[in-house]
Amino acid sequence: MSWRAAGAAALLALLPGPALATGCGSEFGAADVRRIVRPQYTLAYRPEPAELETDQLFALRVVLCGRDGGPVPLLVRVGAWMPDHGHGMNYATILTAEGDGYWRIDGMMFHMPGRWELVFDVGTPLRTDRLVAEEEVE
Repeated sequence: MSWRAAGAAALLALLPGPALATGCGSEFGAADVRRIVRPQYTLAYRPEPAELETDQLFALRVVLCGRDGGPVPLLVRVGAWMPDHGHGMNYATILTAEGDGYWRIDGMMFHMPGRWELVFDVGTPLRTDRLVAEEEVE
C-alpha cells in the first residue's frame, strides 16, 4: 500500500464521531476545554490536571473535529515553546490515538513560569498545519 493510500485510509478511520454533533470537545467539560478554530476543523483540548503548574507533568486530551463531516487531519506532533525565552520543553511528548479523532498526549511539562505556546502540528496526506494556543503558568 502506498503512503498516500495509507494516509487516506487513516483519515477515513478518523472521521468525526459524536464530538462534531455535540460541539467539538464539549464532552471534556465546559470550564476546562480550550479550542483552536480553523475554517477546515477545530482542535479542542483539555489539560489533565486542569490547573497547570510549573514543574508538574501533565497530559492533554485532544479531539480534532472536521467541518460538515469532512476528513479530520492527523495529529502529527505536539510540543510547547516559550517564545520570550527562545526554548521549548525539556521533555518529549508521547501521542496516543484513542480513535474517532481523539488523542492523549503524555509527557508535557512547563519547567519554568511564564508565557508558553502549545504547538499542535496537524496534517493530511497533502499538507501540515501548525496550531498554537497560549498558556500562562505561574
